[in-house]
Amino acid sequence: MTLCGLPGNMQLAAPSGTTTLAAAYLAAGPARAAQLLGDTLGTAPQHYLAATPSCYASFWEQGTTVRLDMAALQEDTDPHQNFVAEIEAATAETALRDLGAEQTDAGAARLLAAYTAALFRQNPQQLAALPGQARQASARILTDLQAQDWNTLESVFNYFSTVPALVVETALPSFTSRPEGELALTENGQQTVQEVLRMGAGE
Repeated sequence: MTLCGLPGNMQLAAPSGTTTLAAAYLAAGPARAAQLLGDTLGTAPQHYLAATPSCYASFWEQGTTVRLDMAALQEDTDPHQNFVAEIEAATAETALRDLGAEQTDAGAARLLAAYTAALFRQNPQQLAALPGQARQASARILTDLQAQDWNTLESVFNYFSTVPALVVETALPSFTSRPEGELALTENGQQTVQEVLRMGAGE
């Protein structure tokens, strides 16, 4: 299982020129953001599920913790970042904001992806519970998943949760900075995200 974190200021192609992932989401919702992401990459996400960090936090069992190796996530050689952070899933939003305070937007996106991968790797029962928890929170999420899609997710995630030593990885796309403060995927970065999306589609 592979996760990929994309920053909100990632540049997307748009009919008017360019926009960002966050701007597309705020202006027209997750469906439009997913569409523009697909137009930019030439490979579209199959589905979307959007929720606030506090909504996601409510999905996890009380007392769930995640150990995150910060040494693998640092963007420089700062020795103070060489530590393992222990994060409570219920308060992860605050903890991740503090840990990523001195990181770039791309670094903060990588941090979130690494945290989510560690959450599922260390607590596979939470992966199995995710579809059911999300369905119960249907009034607080935005998604295009239909009943059959949820059933498929439940079957797949239940299977994953029983796999011994479940491997959950993070893909790290590379970006280049634009003068307007946006981040554009490099050619290699674009290939990384395309590969993740194609794996999700079973290609």
